[in-house]
Formats: sequence, C-alpha cells, structure tokens
Amino acid sequence: MDAIINSGAIHSPNFLPWLGTFDKIFRVEKFIVMDVAQYPLGKSWGSRVKILLNGRPHWITLPILKSGRSGQKEYEVEMDNPAYHWPKILGTLRQAYLKAPHFRDVFEFLSQECNAGDYTKLYDFNLNFIIKITRKMGNSSVTFLRASDNLRLNTTTKIRTELIVEICREFNIRNYLSGEGCLDFLEPQQFVESNVNLKFQKFEHPLYHQLNALEFVPGLSILDALMNCGFEGVKEMLNKEF
Repeated sequence: MDAIINSGAIHSPNFLPWLGTFDKIFRVEKFIVMDVAQYPLGKSWGSRVKILLNGRPHWITLPILKSGRSGQKEYEVEMDNPAYHWPKILGTLRQAYLKAPHFRDVFEFLSQECNAGDYTKLYDFNLNFIIKITRKMGNSSVTFLRASDNLRLNTTTKIRTELIVEICREFNIRNYLSGEGCLDFLEPQQFVESNVNLKFQKFEHPLYHQLNALEFVPGLSILDALMNCGFEGVKEMLNKEF
C-alpha cells in the first residue's frame, strides 16, 4: 500500500493498540503523536487494551500514577512501577497465547525489545512500542513526529478540530487521514478553509483465525493478530487495500 502524498494522521499513543491504528500508520507519510492534549480522566485506551484469554475478551492494564491535578498532558503521565507490572502482563500474555502459532517469535520480541521497565513515562513506552512494531513489520517509510516537539503546539490552547488543523499546518500535512471515531466533533469546513484535504480511514477489520475463539472478536490489541498470524501475516493484512 502506497502512502498518500503529503499525508498525515494524528493519534494519541495508545497502549498496545489495535490493528486500526497500524492501518492508519501504513497509509500515511507522517504519523503525528498527539501528546499535547489532556490525558483522559478515568479509564483510557492509553493504559489498557483487550486481548483474548480462553476465547473471551480480557482487559490488560498498565497502571499509572495519579497526578492529583487536572489538565495533565499525555506526555506527562507516569507509569506506576512498570518494572513490576510489565512482567505480570507478559505472564498473562503467555497464559493467553502460549499455544498460538507465532507465540514464540512475538513473545521473544516483546521480552527483548519492549520492556516497560526501561521507561518512566507511559507516553514514551507506548510510542516506542508502536514504532518498533511498525518497523518490525517492514514499514521504514513512515515518519513519527511528536506534537510536543513543536513549541507553538506545546503551548496552544486550541482543542478538537482547531487543534488538528493547526497540527496539519505546523507539519505541512495537506492530506489528513482521520478515523471515523472523530465524526462527532470534526468540523470539515475548517479543513477546507485551511486548504487541508480531509479523508476518512474507513477501516474494515480483517478476519483471521483466533486461538480458542468460537467466533471472531474484533478490536483487540495488535498482539492478538501477531500471535495468530505472525509479523509477516499482519504485514500482508495492512498492505491490502480494503
């Protein structure tokens, strides 16, 4: 799949994210990590995701420290003792996928390349996981950029569509790829006024054999697909035109 020219996508760095995130990454030239927005209060995809355990969806969570204040930005959130909790998560993954066809390769990669204990900030671990998985699947062309590295964006007070359009301008994105989850707040006219072409991802979740599942369960961490299909298998899924 060839990326759209002058294209970009913007997304928060979620924890062990689902296939849809990587589909978006594979379709663009620039992937802007939205780390200047406020970290959501309560439960968030930033620190938890679902896998399949004994044929049923199961949450795994990497605990975070409570800051005790509101308005904490994505890049400020710290993990709570990741050196203790990450091995427990690996243990759950072993229990869930030990008999999966590609367990050994994927688990070895996670154990050697994705140790949450090497990080303090949740943002850093999540982003590095996303980058390493992307590169492992052979995509070396997409450029990962942090919104917070831009001084103007790091101090902006804009939100929602205004913030997205401003990021597009700052990173010279002329074709913006959005997921359908933003339909409730996006204002297309603002993109038109800023000469940014708005496109929608329209992701269709691929089907594959899932270990112990009586029927297919979509929306799980990419780890489910990797354990069942391997890095090459998932790469083929993401390179298809849906």
